[in-house]
Formats: sequence, C-alpha cells, structure tokens
Amino acid sequence: MALHRSLPRALGRVALAIAVAAGVMVTASPPGLSLPDAEEETPAAPAAPAAPAAPPAAPAALAGSATVPPGALFTVSDDHFMGFPGLFNGASTNGEGVRNQRLIAGYNRNRDAVGAGSVVLRESTDGGGVWGTFASADGYLQPMNFVRLPVASGAVYAIDFEDLYTTRGTDADGNPNCAIQWCREVFNRRMLAGSTWVDVAEDAKVYFAGKTVAWARFHQGPILMSDGRTMLSTMYGRYGQAHGWTWFTGVVRSGDGGQNWSLVHEFSVTAAQSFAEPSLAPTSDGGLIAVLRKDENFKSRAIPSNVALYTVRSSDQTGENWGAPILLSSDGGNSPSVELLGNGSLVLASGRTDNQLRFSYDGRGTTWDGPYRPWTNYPTTGGETSGEFAGWYRYDADASGCCLYRPMRHLGSSGTMGVEAISGNQAFVIGDNCGSGWGCPCPWGAGWMCPQRAGGYTRGTTHGLWKTTVTVNNGRAGRLDLPAMFRADQLTVAETAFSRYGLCPDGIAGCRQSYAAFAFDGDIRSDTSLVTPNRSVTLRLPRAYQLTGVGLHMNLQGPADARIQVSTDGVTFTTPARAARDGYLRPFASPVTAQYVRISDPNTITNTLEAFLNEVELYGS
Repeated sequence: MALHRSLPRALGRVALAIAVAAGVMVTASPPGLSLPDAEEETPAAPAAPAAPAAPPAAPAALAGSATVPPGALFTVSDDHFMGFPGLFNGASTNGEGVRNQRLIAGYNRNRDAVGAGSVVLRESTDGGGVWGTFASADGYLQPMNFVRLPVASGAVYAIDFEDLYTTRGTDADGNPNCAIQWCREVFNRRMLAGSTWVDVAEDAKVYFAGKTVAWARFHQGPILMSDGRTMLSTMYGRYGQAHGWTWFTGVVRSGDGGQNWSLVHEFSVTAAQSFAEPSLAPTSDGGLIAVLRKDENFKSRAIPSNVALYTVRSSDQTGENWGAPILLSSDGGNSPSVELLGNGSLVLASGRTDNQLRFSYDGRGTTWDGPYRPWTNYPTTGGETSGEFAGWYRYDADASGCCLYRPMRHLGSSGTMGVEAISGNQAFVIGDNCGSGWGCPCPWGAGWMCPQRAGGYTRGTTHGLWKTTVTVNNGRAGRLDLPAMFRADQLTVAETAFSRYGLCPDGIAGCRQSYAAFAFDGDIRSDTSLVTPNRSVTLRLPRAYQLTGVGLHMNLQGPADARIQVSTDGVTFTTPARAARDGYLRPFASPVTAQYVRISDPNTITNTLEAFLNEVELYGS
C-alpha cells in the first residue's frame, strides 16, 4: 500500500489507484481523473413520496473555547516611539507540505501624525521567536496592507496606507510635490523581491464613482478572495468640497492585481465623522464580515469618550451587498482587525480600552465570545479628579493656547494590534505598550501630546511591542489532523496533474503552480490552492474512518454547493445525504464509513484560472 512513495512527492504524493476488495489488491483506473459526471455511483432505492420538509433550523452557537496567554514584550526602544503595530504572515508552503515561516511586523517610530513616514519593519523566520531588521523602503509600508498574489513567484505586494499627496512630501518651500487631484486618488505600490522592496511601474489608482476626495486611506487590506483573482480592501477618508466635505468609509475592488480599484460600497457617507478604520475578512459561510470603528460622545476638541465597535455582514463576496452595521460593543473599537482561521473560526482584535480579542467559533460573525484582554496598560495617576473631565488627562496647552483632554483609560497602549492566522487553529497577535506620542511620557523629552504628568502605568512606560499566540477550539468534535497525515505520507491525493492558476501577467507560465500540499497547510488564503483541470480532488486516507462531515474553504464557479462523495475501495463512490451546511462544515446526515473522499465543483467550469480548494478539513473517528 506504499507504492505512491516512488512517485514525485512535489506532485502531492500522488496515490496510485489501488482498490481493496475482499482482502485482495486490485488495480483500477486512477480515481478522481474522470469528470465528476462520469463517476460510478451505487444506485439508490426508489423512495416513497414524502411530505415537504420544514426549513432547517439555524445551527446553534458552537460551544467553542479560546486559549489566550498574556502577552510578553519581545522588542523595546529606549530612545524613540514604538506603536501602532501591523503584522503580515508571509509563510509559504512547498510541495512537501512544509511551511517556511515568515512573519513581518511593522510599527511607527514617530508621533501619531499624518504623513509621518516612520514605519520600521522587522522579520521573524522562526515563528515569532527572533526578530531581525528588515528593509522598510521609505517608511510608509504598513504590514496590514501586504498581500501575496497567486503568481508564479508568489510575490508579496504592498500598497501605501496614505495617498501620494501625503507620501511624496513637500519641496524646500513647503509646497506639495504632488498637489493635483490625481495624487489624492493614487497610492504607491511595491513588490517584495526576497528582502528588497521594488517600486512597480503601475501605482494603485482608485476610482471613487465620480467623486473627488480630499484624502483617503487604504486600511487593513487588500485581501485576496476565494477565486484567487479578485481583491477587496476597505478605505476611509473624506470627499472634497464638491461633495460637501462628507466623511466616507467603504469597500474597493480590484481584478488586476491591485493596479486599478473601484469603489463598490459605502458603509457610511456623513457630514460628521462616523465609521472609520474598517477591516474585512471572509466568513465561513461564503460571505464577508467587516468590523468598524465609531467614535462616540465627543468632547474636548473632537476627542471621543468611547470608541465603539460595529460589525456588518454580507452574504456574498462581491463587496457590494451589505446589511446594516450592528453595535457589538460600546468600547474596544479602535483599529479593529478580523481574521478567518482554517478551522472556520473568526478572530477579532481591537482596542481602547486595553487590547481586546473576540472569537466567533462558527465563523459567521453573528455570535462572539469575549472580550479577552491579553495586554492592559494605562495610567492611574495624574488625571483630573473633579468636574466635567474627571477621569481624563489634560495635556499642556499647544501653540493656540487650547487644551486637549483624553480619557485616562485611553492612554498607555494604543489598543492597535496585528493578528495573523499561523495554522488552522492558531493566530499570532502583537500589540504595543504605549501609543506613539500620546500614550506614555515621551522617552526623549517633553512635548505636545505627551502625558508627562501621568503615572502609575500598569505595565510601565517602556515603548515596546508585545506578542502572544492564541489557540481556538471551534467546538466541533473529531477534527482529523490532515496536515500531519500529509507530511507523513499517510494522506495522498489521487490526481496526477495540478493546474496553474491565479493572475497571469506574463501568460500561463506566470500563473501560480498548484500543489496538493496547498489544501493541507492550515492556510485558507487562495494564493495557495489545490487546483485540477476538472476541479475535482480525491483524497485517500490512511484507513477507513467514520466521517461526520467535511470542512471546506473553496471557490465554486456557480450557485451549487460542493459535491462530496465517499468510497471504501476507491472504485465505487456514493453521495451521502447531508444535513444543513453549518458555516464551513458540510455535515453528513449520519456518519459514513470512508477511506476515500472526493470533492468536486458541480458547476460548469467557466474559468480554468480560478482557485479551487483552498483548504479542507475532515471530521470523524
């Protein structure tokens, strides 16, 4: 039964088609190489007419759990700021299923100001233990805006957080180097070649549906959708005078690798600042979720008393169709970031007060567990003790003679976190100890917006970053460890041909080469997807299991859900009855005995270059 070991392992440890019947090994046609409609199935007995079934009840909330260890400082600075961190998981999977670790963290080394251009990048290749220096181009690259594209090289691209009007700075006379309206709608775009950032010829241009903008920011994006070709990102900013100086928060979409973007949805367009700092992620049921910040109860020069956290869902992944925002919490809404794990759970990181983590175990984002607080740092002395601003800190007057107040519980850590999935059930999280400029006393002298008189910080006033790794149990029993099986040559894939797919700027040779390992690496991103010419994949398990369901992160080219078939011998496949879909899980109506599982797209193939099976999980015993 180990004949597959002699075949090229980089092709996915291809399994020869071996059927076991009555204890005798019999060779047959390689399972999974025929079109789905040509498969042999056991005929079902005629069924008597039945009364119409009642609509399936909505699945109950999963009784999951999360392990959130307290954060630990891993890098500090005694001479400058270190705040507002971002994080990107650049790990890659080879044909053997081995993950090459690469985390890139970034933080601001200057005050919290527009156009500061002070981002420093660091890199870890051991899972977050040791961090080395890393080239950061001109200081504007935020890891929250990195994305890896499904191109042959697997290159990582970055889009600046702020537009060219801001990032190109001013000349010797203080005049903007890029002052025309075009500069407000264009963002620098770079490619990471090894450890060097290279400017690409085409900047990122955003088309705001005929509106002109006063300023705009790419935020917590872009993300590559399940097809491996479409990208979405969130943006926020302000329209120009012709549009009433209204504030907007919305979604933009690109189909050409991030060169051209179109505004496809606005969460809000308001005369006064409303939603901001949005982030979005796919949900386990094939939709999207966005998380939004909303400053409320303003006073003292537009400083909010609380920063609220909202969520909004979409039933599809076009970026166009959204429900109404729903208040999740009256605090903790600063710079929210949301991430979908391979086990179908969502992780939501946000802050102020403190640093907060929430978990949606079924991955739909309708119910949340938390908040958990892995890091808390704020001052307890030096604030106002009476009057309207009791419990607030008063800064020294600025040049205008005006005073600024900020809630004491909003000082210390900025509540900005970076969160990235690092396996099917784990996320790596980083945050800061002090918000740059206004969070803690300045380490290099007094200055405007530094709370020099504040004290009693629960974690001290060291400017540094903390880290933790959270583990999420989605509450579903019997999850099989497919990545370990695959690396041990116990799980094989019957297909012998894996397609090139994704974005192909230089023709088919420029596309991403698919490997079987991409379906078992714990990474749901579609830049690592198992793709075959007929969009069908057959898995051979090390033995027969009693399977209860299949978890799928995949792209389908039509409205029909995935076809799931099983077999005990690799020759005769049946289609088990299924219960209602539950997030990413397609449960069987009752347990089925199977050693082979075939997953197919039953829809008409319309684009052979789209991603297919981004991640699969099995449940059983």
